[in-house]
Amino acid sequence: MTGKRAAKPGSPQATGVASKTSGVGVYLRPGDSYDPRDVSDRIDSYRPQLDPEHWAAIAPFVRQAVRDCAPRTVYTAAQLLNPTTMFVDWCHRVHAVPLVREEIFTPARIAGFCGLPHEGLEPSTIGNYGTRLTGMLTILNPSIVQPSRPPRPPSGGVPPYSAAEEQNLWIWADAQGGPARQRDARVLLAATLGAGLTGREVCDLRASDCAIDADGVVLQVRGHRPRRVAVAPYVEHIFIAAVVDLAADAYVFKPGRTRSPENTASNFLAHCTPGRTVVSTQRARNTWLVRQLSGPVFIKGLMEAWGITDFSAIARLLQFVPDRAEAEYFAQLRDL
Repeated sequence: MTGKRAAKPGSPQATGVASKTSGVGVYLRPGDSYDPRDVSDRIDSYRPQLDPEHWAAIAPFVRQAVRDCAPRTVYTAAQLLNPTTMFVDWCHRVHAVPLVREEIFTPARIAGFCGLPHEGLEPSTIGNYGTRLTGMLTILNPSIVQPSRPPRPPSGGVPPYSAAEEQNLWIWADAQGGPARQRDARVLLAATLGAGLTGREVCDLRASDCAIDADGVVLQVRGHRPRRVAVAPYVEHIFIAAVVDLAADAYVFKPGRTRSPENTASNFLAHCTPGRTVVSTQRARNTWLVRQLSGPVFIKGLMEAWGITDFSAIARLLQFVPDRAEAEYFAQLRDL
């Protein structure tokens, strides 16, 4: 038997309705066609469910906006006409915004429109309308769209202290004038070098946040990154001595305070006698982290202890972690 194969029921060839790619038959909705004449016809024939007087006031503006956008977006004219009409009517009739593209098509106005309840429409539909209007915004009011900035190169990270510099910091602490300032300097170093706390977290630490038992010292860090951190054994004695005579609610660092201003640590350092190495709570905190990374480490636990959720903060410091001989890290991997 010869001749053309019969078209499958429901296919464009059988119905006479074209898909956007087949080019067969006629379009069921002209606005879905890429043919400029079909698009123009769809726009000109569009009549919304809107008061005729209200539609007449905005129709030329809406039609021209859709006409300019349809060929340059992923949406068809039919997909743009309804949201554009609703949005422009709301701007012009309700808020008396003049029919000027730069006045109507702004991110704030689109957000305001989408944030309102619209009777008969699901929130997901309004969300889709907002996406389409935002796509039109880049065409109709391009000056308001922030140009994309080239990505900034990643930060190289603040280097940790060397062993010699760390020794200088302890010498600096012992050189401060009077037992109270020496004590506070040691606490600041112990919390940053020995537990990875930020300067802000050191200032907010209270005596009740220091748990001391046979296993060592654990700090309860509060604030916007609450966590528990085990203190390095070589500075445990500093915390034990610091809290022995303090009330539970007393601050561990500068315990005479009744409040904890943002600049407490920086003000303390500004009034200290300088040493051979500049004291930086950020460098001290990074020193603690690099020391942890240099040994066998549980990364998830380390990130929790450091109070971070983004691994990039650690990645920036990997350059400061000493290399190991292949045999050494192979042996470590085998032990896991």
